[in-house]
Amino acid sequence: MVRSYRFVAQKTGRLTGCLLLCALVASSQAEASLEQDARLQQPIKLSVAGVPLRDLFQRIQKQTGVSLQVDAALADCAAIVYVPNRPLREWMAHLATAFHAEWRADGSHPPTYTLHPLPLAGETPREKLTRERLKNLPRRLQSLYEPPVEEPVDDEDHQRAIEVYQSGFRKERLPLRLLGQLTPAEIDALRAGKTLEFSSRTDPRFDPSWLTEWKLWLENAIGYLAEVNQSPKGDSILGEYYASVRSVTRGDEVRLRVSCDPETAAIQCAVGIFAQGELIYGESFTLDEEPPEPEGFSWHDFSLVLPKDHPWRGLEFEPFDADDAERSSQSPVRRVRLPALPSLDSDWFAYEAAVILRIAQAAGKPFIAEYGWTPRSLGEVYELPSFVYRLAASGYEWRVQKDWVIMRYRDPREARPRCIPKRALRQWFFKPNQRGVLTIQDLLSIARYVPAAEDLYAALARFGINHGVVFDGELPYPYVVITDLLALPQTHHGLLYAVSSLEPLYERPEAFQVLVALTDAQRRALLAGQTVRLESLSPRALGAVLDLAYFRDRARAPVFWQNAPPKGTLRLISHERQVRWLMLPRNYAAKARTVNSAKEAWSEIREQLGYDPDALYRNYGANLCCLRQWQLEVTLDGSSQAFTLLEDHTPLLQRNPSLRTPK
Repeated sequence: MVRSYRFVAQKTGRLTGCLLLCALVASSQAEASLEQDARLQQPIKLSVAGVPLRDLFQRIQKQTGVSLQVDAALADCAAIVYVPNRPLREWMAHLATAFHAEWRADGSHPPTYTLHPLPLAGETPREKLTRERLKNLPRRLQSLYEPPVEEPVDDEDHQRAIEVYQSGFRKERLPLRLLGQLTPAEIDALRAGKTLEFSSRTDPRFDPSWLTEWKLWLENAIGYLAEVNQSPKGDSILGEYYASVRSVTRGDEVRLRVSCDPETAAIQCAVGIFAQGELIYGESFTLDEEPPEPEGFSWHDFSLVLPKDHPWRGLEFEPFDADDAERSSQSPVRRVRLPALPSLDSDWFAYEAAVILRIAQAAGKPFIAEYGWTPRSLGEVYELPSFVYRLAASGYEWRVQKDWVIMRYRDPREARPRCIPKRALRQWFFKPNQRGVLTIQDLLSIARYVPAAEDLYAALARFGINHGVVFDGELPYPYVVITDLLALPQTHHGLLYAVSSLEPLYERPEAFQVLVALTDAQRRALLAGQTVRLESLSPRALGAVLDLAYFRDRARAPVFWQNAPPKGTLRLISHERQVRWLMLPRNYAAKARTVNSAKEAWSEIREQLGYDPDALYRNYGANLCCLRQWQLEVTLDGSSQAFTLLEDHTPLLQRNPSLRTPK
């Protein structure tokens, strides 16, 4: 057996060495070809934003006659390129740098050049950060029960506020002081990913005086939270939960559970109060620090300043209003004119890429960047330094090489976003713009690509606000129908319907987190009307279900503290729900010919009725139709709860032809 293993190992080692040698030979041949191929000396002019490499290379081949290919791993990666008039050879060399890649030439004459990704070795920045955080685990555990150190301030009220905050922080987390007494063996167990649980009944490290003081403080805090959340501006679900919590001072046992994810170093900690083995109250505490801030950025007079060596320092966006324009006219910096927002029905996925291209053109130097679009790319574009900061926080770095500016991911293994197929994106952006209907099929198909409900809702709302469609968030739930709003472009209705349909999911994003954590097969089963058993869920999906079912904190679930997996099911259900809208009177028709004038009319009538929602519905309420409400039903501990995912407007548009948008 040993001899056989050695033989296989020797053959494997020789094969790996041969492959590596072949790659080195191909790379050296490509470098020689790049230097010797006279065709690569011809100049090119190029200005593109967010174009996939496979399409970009076809353009280059038509322009120069040079055959360029791209490896399948990079074919869908998009590029931003500004080349005023430079040799093709230079552009190819810097493109390879931007994409962490290399060119390889085949044996044909003239040769075809193919761009291949370079193998990246060593730790990624995230892995290095995780290793450092695991090393500093004792200090990080201490930060769970000790507030951050604040420098003394001269202002007495400010200093008093700091002291009150620190005192409340310590009282809220008194049981967590046990974390400061963990043994080295227990710390190592946490680093290895094990979950530790401690009980005040069996562990003498729990100080009874801590627990008594903590329960008294918690009794008052829960009463306050119940009162606040039961007010009109509170969270009714949490208000109901806190009101249902019986006296915590009767608890005879406190349990502390702590775990550390070895892949991210995130710490999860939970505290539960029990009376005769029954859970009275549970609460979670987490420590998942934000990634480090991008280096070199600073603040001056409340304005963000780019690093001194940044190639875009000294540029600013053209101002939006006249006052800013007058001030900036006296500034020596160069100004960048932002591209116009694309129309509602156009392909606007590369708007951020177009902004980057405008900056590169204003800087005046040849520029190449890899570009990855995500729903967060639709953020507000106001000031150039904050825009660049957002790019840096997304994983970009800037290099200047021989007068070329290169923007690339520091480490594409972790920064390059997962490619979302256009067919999935169309359902979320083109489709609402055209018809206004988002279906449950759309929601389940996008859940595999988008990790947060906010990314869906905020992107649609931001796009609508940028086009003056969604009334800057002024609409009551679900929304206002102004009689002559029908005269506005039909696509405006589409975004109104789409944003409204996601409102329940935006209010309770935990429901979407369950969909994200499920497998494709489990999502398909839900869509087919089947039930999914909780025992079949991954730990991540099960945690998301518990967070959803137990008021956004899985530590409130009795099954969280049990060793056996919980039993229950998930099911997708739907029903039609009557919608109560506001139909504003016809005497406002002349005032509502555009989106802006409709906003003014809406503000005027609200002011007349004293901003009273009940008065609005009393005077102008209208039941137009039903919406189909899709809910995720969770059956757990013998009871069922249903959580709204989406409100489909299909019945509304079918039964009210005047509200339809064109297909």
